[in-house]
Amino acid sequence: MSQVYYISRDLKSQEGPFTLEELKGIVASGTFRREHLLWTSGMPDWAQAAQSTGLFAELPPPLPGSDPDAAPTVRQDVTGPGPNPPQPIPSEPVFATAMAAPTAMPRFAGFWRRVLAALLDGLLIVAAAGIVSIFATGGLVLIVVGWLYYSLMESSASQATLGKMAMGLRVTDMSNHRLDFGRATGRFFGKFVSLFLLCAGFIMAAFTQRKQGLHDLFAGTLVLRSQ
Repeated sequence: MSQVYYISRDLKSQEGPFTLEELKGIVASGTFRREHLLWTSGMPDWAQAAQSTGLFAELPPPLPGSDPDAAPTVRQDVTGPGPNPPQPIPSEPVFATAMAAPTAMPRFAGFWRRVLAALLDGLLIVAAAGIVSIFATGGLVLIVVGWLYYSLMESSASQATLGKMAMGLRVTDMSNHRLDFGRATGRFFGKFVSLFLLCAGFIMAAFTQRKQGLHDLFAGTLVLRSQ
């Protein structure tokens, strides 16, 4: 009769008998560890399974620094053509990178807010032209002062004249970028077309979808609220 073994995993009850092959299968499953007790014929008393010659020989010893009483790790070969190979778990949800941050919609300047800004700028230009007219005469002075005032201010970092800044407005191109001096100049002189049309080009800002006057359409500009 082949040698049989009895084991105790809780130090209170015994299990068995098991043949050596059966016992090796239990060891390989990780449910019977080195610190558990074992007895077989010829042994004077129960002893730890780790003392049994050859019982754990087919399993690697514990890694340096690991718990020597931990259950042995049974390696599973997943390199073969199994029907359901394990799939890597993504480090973050797939949809996390697909969702883009919402883009804030621009707030177009209202008609009356633009009218008030224009009145303020007009007063400033008239005052400045009056000072310059002390040294020169003619309507050309008023035009030059107005051109430099609007074009330099609207192409500056503030993107607005003093009147527009007071009303919380700024001028941009169609891509919400700062104007260059040339585009700002074209926008200024486009206002004269609206004047020749009995100011109809200015009134268009009350009805167009993006609140653009005729000079805005000519220059490809928008007037937006900055606050």
